[in-house]
Amino acid sequence: MKYAATALALAAALSGCTNGGDGSTVEGPPSTSAPATTPAPATTTTTAATPSASGPSCPAAAALPNGATLVTATVTGGRVTTPHAQWSVKLGSAVRVAVTADVADEVHVHSYDKKQDTTPGCPTAIDFTANIPGTVEVELENAKLHLFDIKAS
Repeated sequence: MKYAATALALAAALSGCTNGGDGSTVEGPPSTSAPATTPAPATTTTTAATPSASGPSCPAAAALPNGATLVTATVTGGRVTTPHAQWSVKLGSAVRVAVTADVADEVHVHSYDKKQDTTPGCPTAIDFTANIPGTVEVELENAKLHLFDIKAS
């Protein structure tokens, strides 16, 4: 195991960049000196993004507001997948709309006029208080794709 750590440190020094093991990127200048048994300290760069093995880095989601109803949908190839075509929420309650789309577009919560751009493969969240009684459409705006309705009563 000691030799594996030394080999990893040597590979990192030669390449100038390696994975920090926690998803962060460890960067340092290429080393021209002989490898030591203890690697030199490296600069660690981290962001609020969530790395994915096969997809984009997505911003970390904010904590769900206390008592909020989470309303979700996924859009893939122009098709909407959601547990409910109409979500019922209590009037005056907190709601989070979370949509993950495979295209750059805009999620629009009509009547509340809440809008948020999508990043392909990343969840897009819109938080609001359901203070308008009745049914409101949520749409992927540019695609003119109906996602679901939210009914506040």
